[in-house]
Amino acid sequence: MKNFKDNLLAIFGFILLTIATFTYNDNIKKGEVNLTELIGIVSFACVVYIFLLFVVKQLFIKPKRISDKLENNYDTISEKYDEKIGSILNELTDNLDKVVNVYNGKFEEIYTEVQVSHRDLKGIEKTIKDATDVLVKKQQIIDQNILRLIEKQASEVWVVTTKLNTELGDKNLQADIIENFQKKPELEYIYFIPHPDSSFIEIQSNLKKFKKLDLYKQYQNRIEIIPLSIETQFLLEEVVIYNPTGEFVNAEKDKDYTGINGFTYYNDNGQKLHMKLDINMLRHLKSNLEKKLSGTGLTLAIEKVFSRFHNYLTEKQKIYLSNLLKEKSIKEKTLYNDFIKSFNDTHPVDSIQAILSKFINFENDK
Repeated sequence: MKNFKDNLLAIFGFILLTIATFTYNDNIKKGEVNLTELIGIVSFACVVYIFLLFVVKQLFIKPKRISDKLENNYDTISEKYDEKIGSILNELTDNLDKVVNVYNGKFEEIYTEVQVSHRDLKGIEKTIKDATDVLVKKQQIIDQNILRLIEKQASEVWVVTTKLNTELGDKNLQADIIENFQKKPELEYIYFIPHPDSSFIEIQSNLKKFKKLDLYKQYQNRIEIIPLSIETQFLLEEVVIYNPTGEFVNAEKDKDYTGINGFTYYNDNGQKLHMKLDINMLRHLKSNLEKKLSGTGLTLAIEKVFSRFHNYLTEKQKIYLSNLLKEKSIKEKTLYNDFIKSFNDTHPVDSIQAILSKFINFENDK
């Protein structure tokens, strides 16, 4: 095929020459075509031949030359760069081998350290899990019904809260507290809340709502609200201590609800559960709250006497109580005895003695 393309012009020329010869022999001799016409035909054939020569050259000969040249250049470039690329690849291979050799040892060291750390992490996870299991087993989880049973048997309740959300959001709890107040004249609630200048902003608005409840309006003389110092750290949102002045509950007596019990609550998929506080944590919390009360306790006690028995008090008795507001304890035995004896009605005097007796510290009894 290649040779045919190369000899195409020669073949075409031979065909034209043959046609011209036969034309001359057949037509000139017969007198059908004169010499002038034959020259014109041959001239036209030559022009056609030259045109075809140009076309064939452009379409076949020149591209072929270019192709041959490119093929030769490609072979030259390929040989040149194959050698260069091979050299680069050999160099990269050598360097890669060096890198692998250097870091193989490092990788083994790191892998060993990771294995050791993984074992240590598993050990830590197991320790945490075991400690958590022990903690959960030691804690007593109770529901709202058991808590109500404890609350109904309580004679005093301390609530440490950062929001007052429980009292505001639980109408059943409000009803239970009102019922307890009705059944137990001696029942008292003390709410320990964050300082007004603390970061617990919500407590102030909730306190205003709390004071609008029927619970507070009816029994505000038996509900004390004590702001704690601004430095107080609140680890839990709310803690409730029942019978804080009683004896600590024996851990072996699961059904003993008459002593000190402390609980904090949490939500378990919408169900409110209460977790009993560890006894050591309860002792620590009770001790700190008692210290707070020791500084303000007598003042609170006198305010209770004023609010509950205002109609029973004479002016002289009110003056005596007002003078005690400056003190932290009742030290003058004679004045106190005279105050108690000044009551004609035994009903208020027994209740007043029960309130004030906690703060008696007669000087002459030491």
